[in-house]
Order: sequence, then structure tokens, then C-alpha cells
Amino acid sequence: MRITLFLLSVIVSITHLKGANDPKSVSSKIEEVTVFLEGAQITRSASVTLSNGVTNLIFKEIPVNINVQSIQVRGEGNFTVLSVSHSLNYFDQQQKRKEVTELEDQQKNIGAQIEIENNTLAVYQNEEILLLENKKLGSEQQAIKMTDLKEAADFFRSRLLEIKKKQWEVTQSIRKLQEQQTRINAQLTALKTSKDQPSSEIMVTVSSKVAIIGRLLLSYLVNDAGWLPSYDVRVKDISHPVSITYKANVFQNTGEEWKNVKLTISTGNPSQNGAKPTLNPWYLGYNQPSVRQVTSVSGHITDLDGAALPGVNVIVKGTTIGTTTNASGYYTILIPSGATALSASFIGYETQELAIRDAMMNITMTPDIAALNEVVVTGYGTDKVSKSLAGKAAGITSDSQKKNKAQITPIVATQQAKQTNVEFKIDIPYTIPADGKQYAVDMQEYSAPAYYEYYCAPKLDNDVFLTARITDWEEYNLLEGEANLFFEGMFLGKSLLDVHNTNDTLTLSLGRDKNITVTRIKGKDFSSKQLLGSNNKDTRTWEITIRNKKPQSVNLVIEDQFPVPTTKEVEVVHTETKGAEVEESTGKIRWKFALASAQSKKLEVKYEVKYPKTQRIVLE
Repeated sequence: MRITLFLLSVIVSITHLKGANDPKSVSSKIEEVTVFLEGAQITRSASVTLSNGVTNLIFKEIPVNINVQSIQVRGEGNFTVLSVSHSLNYFDQQQKRKEVTELEDQQKNIGAQIEIENNTLAVYQNEEILLLENKKLGSEQQAIKMTDLKEAADFFRSRLLEIKKKQWEVTQSIRKLQEQQTRINAQLTALKTSKDQPSSEIMVTVSSKVAIIGRLLLSYLVNDAGWLPSYDVRVKDISHPVSITYKANVFQNTGEEWKNVKLTISTGNPSQNGAKPTLNPWYLGYNQPSVRQVTSVSGHITDLDGAALPGVNVIVKGTTIGTTTNASGYYTILIPSGATALSASFIGYETQELAIRDAMMNITMTPDIAALNEVVVTGYGTDKVSKSLAGKAAGITSDSQKKNKAQITPIVATQQAKQTNVEFKIDIPYTIPADGKQYAVDMQEYSAPAYYEYYCAPKLDNDVFLTARITDWEEYNLLEGEANLFFEGMFLGKSLLDVHNTNDTLTLSLGRDKNITVTRIKGKDFSSKQLLGSNNKDTRTWEITIRNKKPQSVNLVIEDQFPVPTTKEVEVVHTETKGAEVEESTGKIRWKFALASAQSKKLEVKYEVKYPKTQRIVLE
């Protein structure tokens, strides 16, 4: 009897311990998100009830595409985190977004309606066949009366007309339903949410000496997210400072909605290679290919079936300049100097990288069918995790107002400068759906004093461009990106804010001004070609006329050039560059002057070129 009771107590104890060690599902909520240029760090919080001893806690419905090495867990309470492991769950599919679920329900309802209408149409078609097959009246032995014939004809005519009308109505109804179905299919294709995508699970093993209620903070890095900088540049007139609104266009395809989260925008990029480069020998040879600079690229992005893909992210590789395709799959992006490739990415498709070769580049996206392999990681210590998260808020608050006269107005963000990046902590909660679309987040507004001048290179373009030169711009922590230009209350178009090609002064191009006209005309009376012995001598003269139709005086910069010889056999002499700065090494000629309202000014460029008469040189 004693042995039986002992064995029963052992079985009960083992069963109790086994139940205590079963994983306990944890309900967590996203509280903070730090968005990097590529990727985002998600921080979830969960309140947990712990018993005395070891407890296994499991976080479910975590995005599948996370960086496993980035998983960190910190506990708040009198307990210890023993280990952390990650796995994929192929049975519990990642929860679909509400928008996708609603569209799929509509798709099913429309399919059912189309089936009903097709059945109705079949009934009317069969009734028409039945009438036509039984239209013979009377027999060979008995003729039909005229009154009966008239009644039969009236019946056939009336019923056939009614059947034809009903068939037309049903056909029109089916066509409208099919059109609606096509639009829903296109929207579902754009959202690109996989039905069979697994979800991640993160198991956390903790130990507690007493039964308590604690708090866990789980953080991890996701790849399908990022942000692109953009700017609104506004100038009231040339007597006022430049107003620059710094914005972040945030996007994410992680599969989970960021709802009312504390958002931080970081200029860091965890996916970027952190190793220092090595400078290899530069070997120079003949017949080096020349590269034509492309300043803007446009194109159409489709899938393998030729269907347009809206919302595709297109980025100039190695920069923070990017855009997205419109509803018809078209895009246009400005290209900075030195850029070599474009990168196109879209949820459910492989990222495409193409060398920039032309101003028109169409892209075909290929579905991403790579298999997902299960990954398990263990051994995350609590000390290491706690130190990593504890240092997250460290940093020095930037105070650029002490170093220059520019004013910085926080819109909804607090700026923090760290050792290798800058963070903008958004002061209000934000919601970013997981649909891959870009959502603008205003961060800061700068009011910077600027020196305004008008620039024209009439050899390339007769239009005059207003520019604003800003000093001490480094304090603003700007990244290169597209800028929307507003001048005197009007939208002028887009430009590039290029921070890589500036020194101590940032030059912003504010668009064209048609109130200043410039013409460049070849002076025929002073252009000639002569033969001197074994050499030819060509003389070229260009007349540049500038007229200011604005109501105030303006500062102008006019640039032209003379050719630069690459061989001693060719000699170039510039004979007329009065009042200009000349760069002998580049051949650039630059005039700087002020031009009063309603005044005109003429400039002249004249040069002579001597070269062997056996050679042919293009001088225009």
C-alpha cells in the first residue's frame, strides 16, 4: 500500500513539473520602433505572471523576416532571464492585415454572385432554345387557325424579347462584377501578402525564486522597413531666409502594423558594411570608356506577366535618394553625380539592382520563392542584453543654435546626436501600416539665412536658376534627398539636395525664373577660319545678353567656357573675357555682377584655336 501511494505521488509530481515547464504564451504589444535607413528595431513589452521556479514563455506572431542575431530580452522584476531561442512556426500563419482579409471576403462574395448570374443566364438561354425548338404549330392533317397563329406569334415575340432583355441585363451584371473582381485582384497583388508565410516564435526561459508579476522587453531587427529623407524648401522672397522642412518617408512590409508607437528616426544603417575599405592600385591605360552622366531616370515597373506594380521602392544605390512607383507602375527619380546603379524592392519580389545606363529604365520584378529554413538561437545572457538596451537612450543633445544664426524649430521630433548617427525622437505616437507605402513624418524645420544669386550657363540652357547658398549647414545633419521647391507661394518642381558635393557652403537650386532672360548668339562678323602655313586658325565669338525684368536688383553668375587642348599641336588663346574669372585648367569662364531692375548687360566670349590642317576639330 505504501509503495502504491509513493508511486502515485511521484507520478503526480512529474505531471505537475511537466505542466509547469510547458511554454506559456505571452501577449505583447509594440511600444517603440527605431527606423533606420534600412531596417528597423522593434521593441515589444509584455506583462508576465511567473511562478516559483523555471518558466518557459513564448512570444508568438513575430514577423518571419527578422535578424535572429539582433534578438534581445530584458526583464524588469526580481527574476532572471536564462535563455532565448528563435524558431519558425509553419502551422500558425502570420495574421493577415485587416485590409487584406476584407478584400479576400469581397473577392469570395463577388465570385459567388458571378456564379449565380451565370446560372441565371444559362436558364434564360435554355428557355430560348426550348421556345425555338417548339415553334412549329399545327400538323399536316389539321391547319392552324389565323387567330391561334396570331396569339402564338404574339407570345413568341413577347417572350423572346423578354428573354433577350434578361440575358443582356445578366451579361452586363456579370461584366461589372468581373471588373470589380479585377480591381480587387490588382489591389491584393499590390499588397502582396503571402497566405502561406510562417511566423516567428521567440521562447524566453526565466527563473524566479518567488511568484511575481514582471515585465519583459523584447527587441529585434526587421529588414523590410526603412525611411527616405525628403524636404520642402520654401522661400517667401529673396529678402527672407530659407525655410527647410526635414521629413522622413517611412515604409515597412514587416507583416505587423505599428499602431500608435513611439517612433524614432535614425540616420544609422545596420545593414551597411562596417569594415574600412582598402585602397588598391589604380592602373591607367588607353581607350578608357567614357561614361555619360544621367541626371534623371524614368521607367515602368511590372511583374513577369506585364502587370504594373504600384508602390515599388526605387532607390539610387549608395544614397538616400528614393521614390515609389505610382498607381500605374511608373516612376521618375533624380540622379546625383557619380551614381552608378538603381535598386528596386517590393514585398514578395526579389530586389533588383540595375546599372544606370540611360534616362529610361524599365524593370521587371521576379517573385521571391526562396525557401525559409528554420533557425534556432540560444544562449542570450541577461547581463549582455541588459547592457545593450540600457545604452539605447544615451546621447548628446545637439544645440546648433549656439554655433550659427539659423533657427531650428522642432515640429514633432527631438534631435539627438550620437557617435555615428543622429536620431530624431518623434514626440507624438505614429501608426505605420505594413503595406509598403511611404508615410511622411515631419521631423524638424530650419530657418537658415542665405545668400541668393541667379545662375545661368547659356551654352547648356538659356533659363536662369535661383540658388540659395547656406553656410554652416553641417549643423543641420541633412542627408541627400529629393526636395520640393516653393518660391513666392508657388510650387516650382523638384530638385536634389546634394550634401556630398559641397564644402563649407550648401547650394540649393530653387528652380527656374522666367523673369530674367538670357540669349547666347554666335557673332558671325567676328568668327572666321584661316589657313596659316600647315595650320588652321579658327576664331569663335559668342555674344551673351542678359535682361532683368524683375522689380528689384539681382545678383547674377554667368558661366561659359573655352576649349582646353589635350595635345601640344593644338593651341587655344582666349582673347575676350572682360570682367570674368578664368580657370585655365578647366576652361571655365565666370562673370559675377549685380543687374538692376529693367536693365540689360552684354558679355562676349572670344577665342582662337590653332591646329594642324590635316586634323579635324569640332569647335561648336
